[in-house]
Amino acid sequence: MYCSFGALGAVTLAFVLPGVVAAQNSSDPLPVLDFGYALHRAADFNETGGYYNFSNIRYAAPPLGDLRFRAPEPPAIDRSVIQDGSESRICPQNYPPWMATIGWVPEYLLSGTVPNTTAEARPSTNTSSTPPRDPSQDGDCLFLDVVVSQEAFKKAGQGYGAPVLVWIYGGGYAIGSKTSGYDPRTYGGREPAPFQQAIIQSPAWTPIAATYTQEQRFQDFLRFANVSSLAEARGLPTDQLMDANDRQIFASPYGSYGFGPSVDGVFVTQDPKAALAQGHFDASVRIMVGQNSNEGLLFTPPITDDAQYLDFVRSNFPTARDDAIDHITNTLYPPIFDGSRGYRDQVGRAALTMGEGTFVCNAYALDRAYGNRSSYLFDVFPGLHAQDVEHTFYKPDVVYQGLPVLTMWGDNQTIAYVMQDYFTSFAIQGIPESQEDGLSDVLTYGDDVTLTVLSKDGIVTRRDPAANERCAWWQTVLID
Repeated sequence: MYCSFGALGAVTLAFVLPGVVAAQNSSDPLPVLDFGYALHRAADFNETGGYYNFSNIRYAAPPLGDLRFRAPEPPAIDRSVIQDGSESRICPQNYPPWMATIGWVPEYLLSGTVPNTTAEARPSTNTSSTPPRDPSQDGDCLFLDVVVSQEAFKKAGQGYGAPVLVWIYGGGYAIGSKTSGYDPRTYGGREPAPFQQAIIQSPAWTPIAATYTQEQRFQDFLRFANVSSLAEARGLPTDQLMDANDRQIFASPYGSYGFGPSVDGVFVTQDPKAALAQGHFDASVRIMVGQNSNEGLLFTPPITDDAQYLDFVRSNFPTARDDAIDHITNTLYPPIFDGSRGYRDQVGRAALTMGEGTFVCNAYALDRAYGNRSSYLFDVFPGLHAQDVEHTFYKPDVVYQGLPVLTMWGDNQTIAYVMQDYFTSFAIQGIPESQEDGLSDVLTYGDDVTLTVLSKDGIVTRRDPAANERCAWWQTVLID
């Protein structure tokens, strides 16, 4: 329901370049790759980094008409022209209205001030007016970008392989999210993973468990699309389907995007935490798990009383039994605001509930299931969800809205470089190491539940704060 599980996948498979039609030193300075079904020229070459960028490579047939809402089909053969990826396309996506209201968060972080406003946890009933849509959105959007080092081209055809790092970004299944189609628990772990390593940042899972709830969401979509069946929906124009998609996202409760993975008995056989506890996963995959210190705040409304907190919990865990709701609100996260429970107001209470119930306790479940694996805690203030992404891709010459990246909360360049070293090293050899200041590598999690902490004070080790009775409960409870 939030970000896709496995935000960063480190895939250490032998990467063999397709046929290289034109090399860099030919009359055309940019290489052309032969994929069999298509020819594709690099969009550009980065002299500083020494790599080529191949943009918008088609990897499947357009999912239109009868191919909608089905597994992807192979692309048609078209070798008549050389593709260059110049046409920009993105998949249908939009933002729920609550995301436009989170401007209060910085002031709350700096002063603890909760705005004097009403933020409804429940979705709006008015879905006739939705946010504007990016004109690049298109139903025909199954494309990917590939960055290839110049060194890989030099070794092409010589029997060398190369590690491949696949980035699968989040976005709540609504704002540009992609899912890998496989994580170590898919198919109940019955089939081997198509990768050797996985770096899993902020693993999210808020299941829509009850069959009734799943059917209700489906019927909502049909209603928004003004059709009565999936077959009718397949026949609609893309714009009409995108309108229905926008309206369903717009109806999402605060902290939600309206969509999320569901247990279907085939692809996802059971709640992932239960699968991990029962050993139903591919244990051969080496994993590195990351969590942020303040995962839940961005998904929390500025609530001020118990009634609003209860409504927030019910809206984000809609299939939870009454006894589970009571346990969450009175035992796990009771209205005690002296700091002993990790919060001092209703916002902090709700943020911890959302952070642990949706992100942090999933990271803990992965760490415990996989045993001696590498794990880290991103604790650079304020430690918000996805804040580590700007460190993952940090470049000193990149600006955002006129300001250098990392400026808002202070320059953490060293942390960014350490993270990049860890991830690259882990992708190549399965061991996270760095030559930057701090620890030389990420310690194994082990029985003492120790993780590496990345903070403004440097890089240290600490007991996993998720190793608590609350996460033990989240791992075992069945919400249905």
